[in-house]
Order: sequence, then structure tokens, then C-alpha cells
Amino acid sequence: MDDSPGSTASVDRRFWRELFPALTGIVDRLPHECDGERFETVRLESWSSGQVAIIGSAATAQPPILGHESGCSLAAAYALAQAIDTADDIIGGLVQWELRERPITQWVQWVAHWYAQLAFLPARARIAVLKTIDASEWAKRRILLAGVCRDVAAPGRLSQAAAADTFVYPLIH
Repeated sequence: MDDSPGSTASVDRRFWRELFPALTGIVDRLPHECDGERFETVRLESWSSGQVAIIGSAATAQPPILGHESGCSLAAAYALAQAIDTADDIIGGLVQWELRERPITQWVQWVAHWYAQLAFLPARARIAVLKTIDASEWAKRRILLAGVCRDVAAPGRLSQAAAADTFVYPLIH
């Protein structure tokens, strides 16, 4: 199928209405000029101050390319409740929660960031990159499968140095 009408800067409403007749009301509300969306990754210096914590998109927004924002938010909320429940005080629980959760969240943000960058490559280059990742056991373990080893219910502590040892991934547009 030729997708040129679907990827133009101005919206071809007739094309989209024919493709999705049940959604014509939504198609009619689209702006006339659509040049794509830019997504930012949020990284705060700290997820808490005193006895107040910030979770979800306010603390850890990421490109929606993986669809993991909601899952990360729910897992972080569960881990926060567990950390506060098992800590001697709320502030100590918040510190332990962030030390445990931040590396996991930043890993998901890293994967989402680089997968989002693939969208800016020409189709042939994007397919070549995905095939290369698929052919490499190391890449699949490092990029795709590391997250499934996570158990939010398992107690574990990371050092402050491990949490601080992060790399900020720049957006490429």
C-alpha cells in the first residue's frame, strides 16, 4: 500500500476518512498541518523532597514508542508503597525507593529513546538496524530482554554511586 497520503505534512482528510470511516469525527478535528510530534524524556535530580514524592510522567516521561510509561508508573507506585512500608521512616523509604527504581526507569527511558530515534531513519536503514539487533544475541539481551528480569516485589538495594552513575541520552531530531 502506498503510504504517501498518510505521511504528508498536510492532512489528507479524504484519505483518512476512507481508511477509517468510523473515525471521521476524529479525522475532522485534526489540525490542517501535522508535522509529527517531538517527545521529551524527563529526568529529575530527585524524585522526592522531604516526605513528598513525584511519580509517573511528571518524574519519568519518555517517548511513547514502547508503550511502557503506564507500566513503569504502576511498578514505581507499587515499589514506593513497599519501600515506605518496610522502611523505618517515610524519608528513608523514599530514598531506598529511588535508589532501587531509578536505574530501572532510566534503562526503559534509554531503550525508548533509541527506538524513537529509529523513526528518523530512512526505512531501509531502520530495517537494517532492527535486523542487526535481531541477529545479535548480545543486543537482544542488553536491549530487549534485560527488563524482564525485574521483580518489583524482590527486596534489593543499590548503592548511591550506582544510582548516580547514569548517562543522559540527548534527543536527536
